[in-house]
Amino acid sequence: MSGLSSEDIDAFVQIFEASDWDQVDVVVGDVELHLSKTATAGARIVGRSRTAPAALPGPGVTAVSASATDTALIVEHAALAEIAAPHIGTFFRAAKPGTAPFVEVGQSISADTEVCLLEVMNLFTSLRAGIDGVVRQACATDGALVEGGEVLFLVEPKR
Repeated sequence: MSGLSSEDIDAFVQIFEASDWDQVDVVVGDVELHLSKTATAGARIVGRSRTAPAALPGPGVTAVSASATDTALIVEHAALAEIAAPHIGTFFRAAKPGTAPFVEVGQSISADTEVCLLEVMNLFTSLRAGIDGVVRQACATDGALVEGGEVLFLVEPKR
């Protein structure tokens, strides 16, 4: 990646985490750095290059290479996992209006825990967590239309 060193990226992430900002986007050369406290699990770095960088920022950070020819790197804090919508639909946190949500922030869940409902054309689908852990954030708004792959909840996996 040209434009930002791993030390630069680590510094941006640390400054962002200590700030009261909800989101920041930084573009330097061929590197785009998107940081959000509400939409993703911390940080996402997209760099288009022919080779992967030699070093990645700090401990607790993982990388996934999307392709060999036009490498796209996604860097996330390893401490949180995403529960994403499997398809488009209307997101419901509770079974009925006025009832308690399936899960609350701070609640321990198992892989079989029902976390929400997705509705498409009056067909309701129950979504299970698929992971053991603690719900750390509800990312989608109750009653909102969500896209397939959109993050609904962030979970701290059980270790």
